[in-house]
Amino acid sequence: EFASTAAAFAGLPPEEREELESLRAVHSVTRSLSPLIDGLTEEEKSKLVVGSVNTHPIVWKHKSGKKSMVIGSHADHVVGQPLAHGRALLMRLIEWSAQPDYSYRHYWQVGDFVIWDNTSAMHRVVPYDANSGRTMHRTSLAGYESVS
Repeated sequence: EFASTAAAFAGLPPEEREELESLRAVHSVTRSLSPLIDGLTEEEKSKLVVGSVNTHPIVWKHKSGKKSMVIGSHADHVVGQPLAHGRALLMRLIEWSAQPDYSYRHYWQVGDFVIWDNTSAMHRVVPYDANSGRTMHRTSLAGYESVS
């Protein structure tokens, strides 16, 4: 499944878009893995290497002028906001972006090739039969700009 965070941002009311442009969120691999990590013991958690923590604007203004939201399961909290409030905002934006008007679900067939712009999309795997023969090959292309 793929959701356009650019289309979702454009679909927000103007006053909300303006408010979001001043906010930054903290992102971490730990947050995206929290459903799995929560079931571990403290000893097991201490052995995990889960990557870096980064802060990014919630709204990325691309060099082209396009704006998209930098959100997803890795977005942990909003800088300067109480934890619960920031997480609720991020979850609402994720749910907003994933609604049918802004998302696409691909139904795989043999030979399919799908490519997306990772700078303005959320994506996730829908569970599938592990014995289906499905194979994923990932290729990443270097971009010309980064979120800051």
